[in-house]
Amino acid sequence: MKEVPEWAQEWQMLTHACILWAILFVIALIHKASYFTAYAIIAHEKARRRRHSPPSNNNNHSKVPEALYSDERVPFVRSHVRPVVIKLIYLFRWSRSSIHQARALLSPQTAAFLDSCYTTICLCVCFLYIVGTYIHQFPFYIKFALLLWCGISCVHLVVEFFASESPLRLTLSFRFVVGCVCVSSVYASANGLWLNLNFLHAFSALRLYQAPQADAQQIRPASTMVRLVASLTLQFCIFMYMATCTVQLFELLGDPTRALRRETYDLDWSNTLYFAVVALATVGYGDFVP
Repeated sequence: MKEVPEWAQEWQMLTHACILWAILFVIALIHKASYFTAYAIIAHEKARRRRHSPPSNNNNHSKVPEALYSDERVPFVRSHVRPVVIKLIYLFRWSRSSIHQARALLSPQTAAFLDSCYTTICLCVCFLYIVGTYIHQFPFYIKFALLLWCGISCVHLVVEFFASESPLRLTLSFRFVVGCVCVSSVYASANGLWLNLNFLHAFSALRLYQAPQADAQQIRPASTMVRLVASLTLQFCIFMYMATCTVQLFELLGDPTRALRRETYDLDWSNTLYFAVVALATVGYGDFVP
């Protein structure tokens, strides 16, 4: 059986991430289009009733169209008369309110503990990525744990999508795209792909750490400078980690055309870039003399 080159497996992994993102993006587009359709339906109902209803001092008839789309003005049993797009809007609204109610049941200590666990697991996945670039193979229990984390990450991504006030804006954000790539990368690593993009979990850990920092009510004036220094230090460390992992990724992938001919150790452009960065950043810099 012919061995699949590393760059082909990377491309397949990115394809899976694009499919996941495209599915959620299409759902967000349908959700946004349903709002415009609902407004058009309500406006059409109002115009039709104004044309066919006799003038009256009672304005209750003008509220009938909105009553078809509101659970507060009409019993829920009449929801079957609503158009499909209105039902889709209420599905998103119901899911968002249910998620917010479930979050409200958690105490601040429990929420902080769950965020800490999520951040710790992200950092562990980053550590496993470094180990995987050396051993190229994980035991079965590590693969099972990665597969379990893939499911948790996928559920977290979907919950964040349905809990968002604007799903379309969320899907177009950089952090959401990174989340889709992380889910696909963990799934690929659980299936034996040791050269993946799991190092992007560092970005997810940084975003989760900075989320409560953006809330001014949770920042005490006495600790503002300490929090700022800690945040800048963490950002610098994660930037250096992701930058070095990206350079290493291109160095290990090499030139795809040469990989097909199994010329792994040829000095192509990616290997040249890797050795240049390492030489300038480490002991090689001391070899330059005037």
